[in-house]
Amino acid sequence: MFPEIDLREHTMSCADATTQAFDRLAVSDGFVFVADHDPIGLRYMFEAERAGQFTWESLAEDDNGVWRVQVSRVALSNSGGA
Repeated sequence: MFPEIDLREHTMSCADATTQAFDRLAVSDGFVFVADHDPIGLRYMFEAERAGQFTWESLAEDDNGVWRVQVSRVALSNSGGA
């Protein structure tokens, strides 16, 4: 089971908190984040900036509008020059 990051309690933006957490991950590691809004914009950002590096699995949205999403790293960045 991956650690949980409750974005409702962070002082930084959801995007900053999740990208910083993701960038620290090794391949095969991940986290589950909890948000109080639909994280579709965050997913689009990951697809644009980290394509091929992650998996995204929506786990649940409860009756209170709380979203849970599992993000896993499947590859390292392929940037860095050849």
